[in-house]
Amino acid sequence: MDWKTIVPLVLGSSLLSALITYFLNFLMKEKETRKHNSYVALVIAHDLENYALECGSIVSDHDMLEDSRGAAGKLAHEPPSSFNIPKQDYRSFDHNILDRLLTFPKQIKSAKSHIDFDYGLVSDEEASETAHKEILGLGLEALSLSRTLRKRYGLAKNSPKLGVLDLGEYLNKRSTEQGAAPNALQSQAPSEHLRA
Repeated sequence: MDWKTIVPLVLGSSLLSALITYFLNFLMKEKETRKHNSYVALVIAHDLENYALECGSIVSDHDMLEDSRGAAGKLAHEPPSSFNIPKQDYRSFDHNILDRLLTFPKQIKSAKSHIDFDYGLVSDEEASETAHKEILGLGLEALSLSRTLRKRYGLAKNSPKLGVLDLGEYLNKRSTEQGAAPNALQSQAPSEHLRA
């Protein structure tokens, strides 16, 4: 073998080896990114479900007060404390879902402002009805976001329970009865009245 044969052979095998190494590294990084995004989605989905459960509990107490004519339950006053998104690297996260997640704390803040405004303007009973509707809408949006995350990242479905009731069914039923919010769980779209 002479140099004219050896040099192209060595360079070709080196280039092939570099391409294979690059491709394998790319696949490993993609796998790690998917695992990371699935983990983050799972954590956020559970946080959203817990937030929705808190909303459901407030709505249930309010409904119980009305149904029992004051014998049990209590008026809705304000939504659960704000929802915080964990500090993570979201660069490879689905940007449409991330947009909805980043908007959700603002929706909570807006709902609180609306409720506070009503408590300063109308009777406590009327303001409590506003709180009830806002909290119901926030609970539906939290569940909708959770289900969107679970579907997008291939996570197991979860149907949180409020006592023996399916939380999603309960909130949807109350929303339909009260005209509080669009059926966010069926449309999988954000509640427009909360984005205003």
